[in-house]
Amino acid sequence: MRLSFFLLLPAVLVCNCLQAQQSNSVDTAFTSYFDRLPGVLTSAEEAWKLYTPKNSKPATKQYEAEIMVQLNILADHSDRKSYILSWYTDRLEKESKQYRHTDAKVQKDPVLEKAVKEAITDYFSMLDNYLRTVNYSIDTLFKKYTGRTLAEKELQLYQKELPQLYSKTKAIFSKVHQMMRSKGYNTVLQQGNTQHPYYIQLLEARGQLLDKLRELNKQADAANATAAQLVEFCKKDPETCK
Repeated sequence: MRLSFFLLLPAVLVCNCLQAQQSNSVDTAFTSYFDRLPGVLTSAEEAWKLYTPKNSKPATKQYEAEIMVQLNILADHSDRKSYILSWYTDRLEKESKQYRHTDAKVQKDPVLEKAVKEAITDYFSMLDNYLRTVNYSIDTLFKKYTGRTLAEKELQLYQKELPQLYSKTKAIFSKVHQMMRSKGYNTVLQQGNTQHPYYIQLLEARGQLLDKLRELNKQADAANATAAQLVEFCKKDPETCK
């Protein structure tokens, strides 16, 4: 049985950005998006109940939908001038048939560009270290446990390791957010000031941060789903879990 393991975060999702979503304006909130990230579930049985039913929508699925709403709003505002936002929102293939994103002239604030690049680099470095730690521990768990016990141990591992990655990522991205706010860039986004010379870059910077939150959420989603799958195996074939 070959399973892929990722990471998952706590579980109550409350959307405080409906007004921004409904008006199609850019939501520049930051801390609230981190605070609403769903977490690793506390029990394998709970994971099974939430993830096994068809068409179920656990907190991670709801959060994914919320992030995608915001990414699509950013892509709408970019008016096909951003390759990366079109890519994030799966529009690239369709748009590329009519429009060459590379032809768009995007002016950039070099200070913000450097800050975003460094933040993303640091994020991937931390993610790599985290996955090495988790994957090593997972291999050990597979050798020692099976079935429900394995599922519970897997969740406990992620409950221990994920919050550390989460906290470090929040600290790094907060610096970029604070820079954008101090330079008045968040106000530019809120007002939809398309005449601002860095408008497309600001949309992209916001999108890159949101996309990394989406990645964290997907890893969390996979961790819960893995525990649910292990429990499902046990329910279908109890003999394999003794």
